[in-house]
Amino acid sequence: MSMIFTAESGGGPPAGSYPAAFVGCEPFEGGESSKDYGPAVKLIFQILGGDLMGMEATRIVSHKMTPNTNLRKFASAIKGAPIDDNEEFNAEQYFGTVGLIVVVDTDNGWTKVDAFIRQPAEPVQQPVPAQQPMPVQHPVPSQQPMPVQQPVPSQQPMPVQQPVPAQQPMPVQQPVPAQQPVADDGPAFDNRF
Repeated sequence: MSMIFTAESGGGPPAGSYPAAFVGCEPFEGGESSKDYGPAVKLIFQILGGDLMGMEATRIVSHKMTPNTNLRKFASAIKGAPIDDNEEFNAEQYFGTVGLIVVVDTDNGWTKVDAFIRQPAEPVQQPVPAQQPMPVQHPVPSQQPMPVQQPVPSQQPMPVQQPVPAQQPMPVQQPVPAQQPVADDGPAFDNRF
């Protein structure tokens, strides 16, 4: 015999709140509570949305309808009104009743439906307050008009100076050989002595 074991969940949806419908009830026999409390009833709810859509959640309650019993509390919640003494509650008449279930963990690892909150048969029309239109924000006029800046006139571009055509070089004058001074004071004479 193998001594390997696999952990299993107890059963039922995880603890939380779910939209659900009351879809049935059936006699429940068995378990330790039946020995202690007598005949019991299993109330069956079906989750209507989310990842768990279609999953059943249950609650096992005593078959008694005395004041303060869980069956009477659930019957009143499903009916949407208190159950009076000596009033009969025909559960089949309420199959399909929609509301919110609150699921809680139990000590033995399972979960159970702890409460049912009936959705009103016809949604209550709450008056929708008229929405005030959002005020349009206009620019605030300034006290003095802003001066309009005139565009700066473009400056005339500086004329590009055209190169001056090269001039013919001036002829370089050759130095004149020095001449002997000529005396004008008389006849020329010979200085050779």
